[in-house]
Amino acid sequence: MRHALRQARLYGYLVELNNMVYIPGGSHPVCTDSFALRLVEGGWLTKDGHRYQLTVQGREAPVD
Repeated sequence: MRHALRQARLYGYLVELNNMVYIPGGSHPVCTDSFALRLVEGGWLTKDGHRYQLTVQGREAPVD
């Protein structure tokens, strides 16, 4: 969870492609789409089409 949130903070958003979630322009997946949907259910991310963006709760989460 920390890795996905850290990458979303660094790049501003994450992108879903072929059932995996990547940083924009990346070739190595950050997590699976099912895990990202769990983060959406938990209130850490929001989904807009194929993009996952941080919520306020996700921005304030400790990821260090």
